[in-house]
Amino acid sequence: MANKNKLIPVLALATALSGCASTQSRSNANHDTILPNETIENILDASVKLEMAFAVTIDEETATVYSGTCSGTVLYDQQTEQNYVLTAEHCCPPEGSFEGKEVLGRNIIIDEFSAEVVKKNSDYDLALLKLYTKNLPYFNGKIAEQVEIGEIVAGASFPQNLFETLFKGHIAARDRETNGVLINEVRTVFEGHVDKGSSGAGVYVFQGNKMFLAGVLQGSYGSDGLKGMAPVEHLRKFFKGTDLEDEYL
Repeated sequence: MANKNKLIPVLALATALSGCASTQSRSNANHDTILPNETIENILDASVKLEMAFAVTIDEETATVYSGTCSGTVLYDQQTEQNYVLTAEHCCPPEGSFEGKEVLGRNIIIDEFSAEVVKKNSDYDLALLKLYTKNLPYFNGKIAEQVEIGEIVAGASFPQNLFETLFKGHIAARDRETNGVLINEVRTVFEGHVDKGSSGAGVYVFQGNKMFLAGVLQGSYGSDGLKGMAPVEHLRKFFKGTDLEDEYL
């Protein structure tokens, strides 16, 4: 069977947002806050590159292979001693069919280890993968209960299959309406420079002296520097019923 390789970019959900944010309280966060070295190391260590590929039938003798890269956050279940990776659902290979063609095979590799999707939600653009290794560094904090406008956020990604890159910004809006253009109707928006191809990266928020996981990077929005993620309430709901619920909620 002849294979024709075709590269697809990470699926950025680029669109222009319209509408207003709901009424929010403001934070007195200092946007010039310098992150401690220990915090930076934890973010970098828990961030991984996700490589995915899948094949679809063209005819009886031909298939096309699609591939792409994203980022993710390594998590850990103490009870089962199992590593997981949190990423965006649109970073995962499709199931069943793609553009009307049957999907023959699906593969996800993270740091040279195989992974499989154990839960996903296309409405919130979230996916949880089980990683077939137990030895990777992981984020050992909690998921935030809420975020406020002005709070500092940071994360790390592997943009466009390149080296790991740290990003930083602040929460710019919560419950921002998208007029149905995106998969879900609302997003939490943060402002900060993030290179293209960073979908799936974990976004952390700093509250007091602690760092919390606040979301998963999903795409860019019209204006330069605006990035979006599902509201943290959706992230917490997504973790309900998983092996990681007790660890991270």
